[in-house]
Amino acid sequence: SRVATAMRSLLVAAAAVAGSGVGASFIGSGVCLHRTARFSALLIHRDVTRQGTLCLLERDGLLQEARRRLSRAQKKLDKAEQRASECEEQQAKLLASSDASLDELEALPPCDTLRQDVEEKATYLKDVNELVRGLEKTPTESSAQFAELTVLATKLGIDDKPPLRPPPPPKKPKGPRPKPRLPYRVFTSEDGAEIRVGKTAADNDLLSLEPEHRDGNDWWMHAAGCPGSHVVIRADTLSQPNVLPSETKIDAAVLAANYSRAVLNGKVGVTLCRARQVKKPPGAKAGLVQLQGNVEVIHVNWKREKQRLERLQQQINRSS
Repeated sequence: SRVATAMRSLLVAAAAVAGSGVGASFIGSGVCLHRTARFSALLIHRDVTRQGTLCLLERDGLLQEARRRLSRAQKKLDKAEQRASECEEQQAKLLASSDASLDELEALPPCDTLRQDVEEKATYLKDVNELVRGLEKTPTESSAQFAELTVLATKLGIDDKPPLRPPPPPKKPKGPRPKPRLPYRVFTSEDGAEIRVGKTAADNDLLSLEPEHRDGNDWWMHAAGCPGSHVVIRADTLSQPNVLPSETKIDAAVLAANYSRAVLNGKVGVTLCRARQVKKPPGAKAGLVQLQGNVEVIHVNWKREKQRLERLQQQINRSS
């Protein structure tokens, strides 16, 4: 049975290391061998299952993991040897050169430390190779040789299973991606047309000049004679792109006046043209544009029309 095999293996392992300062003892739920001369607290029998069966390190799993460690150890040794050799070669060149400076020598990594690292990795590789060869020659788990190899594996930190990988990071919650920031606020006129109002001076340039945000056939507005937001009325949202309805015109003019430094008293002038007439002078600061061709100036009776603002600003959360 599995229990009998485990107990026989434990006795064989104890006999194999008898006389070397090794004793058997129970630690927690596992059975361990202790060797005071060279090793300490070396776990051979890993744990006790729920059914009470004593579980040995598995030979096949241990061999597979030892081979994996052997491959990794060889790669690490090769890299360490390359680093040490390059350092020693550079050091020899500097020492042989009459032009070498002390700063150049001090800038080198410590070659002795790199060479010591090579020696340590070579020793580890040799021990892992010894473990692999021994396991390949040991087909069963119930021999004294396997018990000794288990001690060597424990010394090297090799188990019959690969080390547990850290858990993957939590996945980001799925959901709609945040919408890209728009350089304008969006309003809808009384007639159902879309009106875009720039947020900042730089945003005004994007809104008025970039095809991504406006079409040349769109209508364009700005408070006359003072700084303010650029306003674009999308022509493709009008029933007739070349005809600007009165309600839409006044709604857009009220927005242009409100988002400006105009004095909101009496009549406020607002410039009106097509978006294709808006150009950016070379070197002009953000938000400054030049209008070409026929330009109309409409006047908004602010006292009479400002009531439109309350209706329009109720829509602001849609695009802010």
